Amino acid sequence: MQFKPLVGNVWSVRIGDHYRALAQKTRRSRGLVLDWQARGIQRFLQTTALGPTYSKMLPSYDDLLIRRFEHPDEVRTFEKGRFETVKIGSMIIGRASYEPGWKWSEHVGAATGTSFCEVEHVGMVVSGCAACRMKDGRYYEMRAGDLFYIGPGHDSWVVGDEPYVSLHFLGAEHYAK
Repeated sequence: MQFKPLVGNVWSVRIGDHYRALAQKTRRSRGLVLDWQARGIQRFLQTTALGPTYSKMLPSYDDLLIRRFEHPDEVRTFEKGRFETVKIGSMIIGRASYEPGWKWSEHVGAATGTSFCEVEHVGMVVSGCAACRMKDGRYYEMRAGDLFYIGPGHDSWVVGDEPYVSLHFLGAEHYAK
């Protein structure tokens, strides 16, 4: 059995010519959690302590995951907009698509009885322009190509006649629920 460190606490394990695995040292088990793969066909799990465990965060040499928003895990629709989510690895990524005239306080918040979005966002504007006003009155505009962080306590709306699309890397799980 050969062990080779990869990144952080993830190790590559090779057993002869036919078995490959990735192992992650964990505090809980004080051992290595192994994801065994026999030529990519059979798969079984083993740990050195406390029974079988597996983390979906562990990559595998034979695994590659590509997802597209054309096949989302969840779609949340509301007047003049929609929010799609895709789970990839341990992340939930969202895509917001809003028509001209969309405003959070009118088209999302009104349904929940709130005037401000209390979700924290990190994202990137793909197309269009949106404005954001914080509870304290600060005003920002976000345009295509901008990366953004918006803290809780804000209202947002589409600016202009072009639809707005953005990707959300933080906050997608709780947005518009």
